[in-house]
Amino acid sequence: MQISRNTRLVPDQLLRRLLQAFEDGTELSPGGLSYQRLDFQELYEILPDAFVVTPAISRSEAIGLFGRALRQCRHAGPLTGDAILSVATALHHKALAVPPSRFTMWTKFRAQGMDHAPSLRLVWRGVRVRTAAQLPAWLSLDEYFLNGVGVSSRASRMAMVISS
Repeated sequence: MQISRNTRLVPDQLLRRLLQAFEDGTELSPGGLSYQRLDFQELYEILPDAFVVTPAISRSEAIGLFGRALRQCRHAGPLTGDAILSVATALHHKALAVPPSRFTMWTKFRAQGMDHAPSLRLVWRGVRVRTAAQLPAWLSLDEYFLNGVGVSSRASRMAMVISS
């Protein structure tokens, strides 16, 4: 995983101006960061465009990653693109270092033309997906209804079980 600067979309001069505007519009206090202006959220949306993450992450993940890096850099001292780059890289490495955990979940779905097959199994990016006519006993729930919403024994005829 690598994070680098994207000077094509956000040149260094523009990034410096954006960071200076953020620094001018925020104030450090004992309780954290105080915002003096209301347009700080726009910077969080623009900031991921100044960097390239390889392999790519989603836009919302990038906004969260670079927003955290920006706030940490603001607490640490003057804001620079290099400082944000190094903090974002460290945060991303820390997030990737969390070992994957095994899980199983189920969801109901509706499929047509499945009468001829009792189940369907596939593996996608290490995740096993299988359909079943009934849930395994260890995933089954007792019947319940609350305001007409819930699970009945008839409602779980077709289920999809997803495991990592």
